[in-house]
Amino acid sequence: ANFYGPATFTYTISDGQGGTDTATVNLTVTDVNDAPVITVLDTTALEDTPQVIANVNDIDGTIDTSSLSASSGTVTIDEATEDITYTPAADFNGTDSITVSVTDDEGKTTTQTFDVDVTKVNDEPVAVDDASISEDILLGSKEGSGSLSDWGASNADGSVSINVGGVTGTITALASTGAAAELVNGSRGLGVDADK
Repeated sequence: ANFYGPATFTYTISDGQGGTDTATVNLTVTDVNDAPVITVLDTTALEDTPQVIANVNDIDGTIDTSSLSASSGTVTIDEATEDITYTPAADFNGTDSITVSVTDDEGKTTTQTFDVDVTKVNDEPVAVDDASISEDILLGSKEGSGSLSDWGASNADGSVSINVGGVTGTITALASTGAAAELVNGSRGLGVDADK
């Protein structure tokens, strides 16, 4: 397969009466440009994580141009390794459609479309710095405000660790009420109320 260049073969004929003759044929096999080959390596990826999903190879040339697209992310090609990397859009999970089209240096093009399944990854909660408390109000009182974002519906009842002015503890969320309970460190505490 894919051979080209000079070749020789010999054949012998017989007349059925005992007479034979042998001849040698010399010929040249002309090179024909082969189209690039796209090999899909992986059709899964993690949310917010780049993943090598395919590789391109041109057996008798080089990749000259490429057109890469995704419905919910970006696709790039490494010119040195010819690896194709897919990066999902921020926080996207689900099925994304990828189209890869590459053209070699002699003008032959190969196009392939396939799906990549992006698996959801739990996002860590993010505490917002803004907060206030009235003068002469103890940390143990329910005075003050703040917010906690990206708690995550999948967390349901759960807790996160925080630090307020050197006092550490946990905020516990109750899925049934949507309220964050109190932060306690020894005898000192900070109550945090949140509407559902």
